[in-house]
Amino acid sequence: MRKLKALSIIFVMVVFVGAIGCSKKEKLPEEPAYPVRAEVIDGVEILVSPGFPRDGREVCAFEEELNIGVEEGDEHYQLYRPQDIKVTDNGDIYVIDWREDHLRVYDKEGKYLRTVVQKGRGPGEFETPASFDFLSDGRVVILDGRNRQVSILDKNGVYQSGFKVEGYCSDLVVDGQDQLYFEKNLPKEVDVVGVTQIIEDRMNIYRAGLNGKMLLDYGVHRGIKMSYTRTRQGSMSGSSPYAHTTVWTVDDEGKLYLGYNEYYRLDVFDPEGESIFGFGREFVPIKYENYRGPPNPEFWSAFSRFLIFDDDGNLWLWHHTGKEKEEGYEYDVFSPDGIYAKQVVVPHRIHRIKDEKAYCIIRNEEGFSFIKRFRFIQ
Repeated sequence: MRKLKALSIIFVMVVFVGAIGCSKKEKLPEEPAYPVRAEVIDGVEILVSPGFPRDGREVCAFEEELNIGVEEGDEHYQLYRPQDIKVTDNGDIYVIDWREDHLRVYDKEGKYLRTVVQKGRGPGEFETPASFDFLSDGRVVILDGRNRQVSILDKNGVYQSGFKVEGYCSDLVVDGQDQLYFEKNLPKEVDVVGVTQIIEDRMNIYRAGLNGKMLLDYGVHRGIKMSYTRTRQGSMSGSSPYAHTTVWTVDDEGKLYLGYNEYYRLDVFDPEGESIFGFGREFVPIKYENYRGPPNPEFWSAFSRFLIFDDDGNLWLWHHTGKEKEEGYEYDVFSPDGIYAKQVVVPHRIHRIKDEKAYCIIRNEEGFSFIKRFRFIQ
């Protein structure tokens, strides 16, 4: 009995000491929260992420799974100046080619299906198809910049309706409610400094219905600057291909993302045109190695004018470094709520992301163009 009692006392003491040991165990430090800074400017909250992404940096290889394009052979697969790619929900690939002034369609396996646009001035014909997008039912909306008209075609490319636009429009985006957003070029602003003319483009962004009637005006915004200098040999112009300009896009919900890319900031407007928030990140401008003086930019733009949404609604911004050929293309990926989520480095510029695949326009050393679809490989 005494032995049992002694064992009980020892057991209680062990438990007690163990409890003391657990109570003194230090807690692991909590991971610090991602330090996003919120500023209020003109009554609008601006989220400024730090210069590093919340979820880190990913360097991805590309694994090719589809190639469209040949150097010689079937003309349906010869690409000359492909400018944009869009992919439907069933995987059909639409490619706009500025040299041939047409829109070709291929299936998800890369097989040629049809040519949607033919050169001309009649209904469903185009001089210069500047931009295109899809309506929710699969119809195609095509903007002809030179003819200043918009045409709506069915899935097979048959003309259904259209309307004229005022002035020269260079871009078109369709939201999930089948409303059309246009970038309209306005008269340029000219400033004379000695023998040099400094010319700045201006643009108007507006929303319209399927009949072309304006529904909302988003105002006038700055474009690219160019210079013309008189010399004994004649006039000459100069402008960096990465000159600062206003960039914009629209998501499926009808929210407009807009910013001047000299600065790392985008403002977001709701479908009523009200500014709801802005976002960006801290960054140090990178000096442009071929800087030739004003009006050319001394520094690279914070991000390019090509804004891409992925399948989850994240916005991908190509962040210029000037070292893309050697080190790859850096994309800053922002979540739908404006947080700098991650940075992704890839070997080629991405034109479209669909079903977690990257669609790219690739030009080889001989100048031939190809459309390629890649899988991301981490």
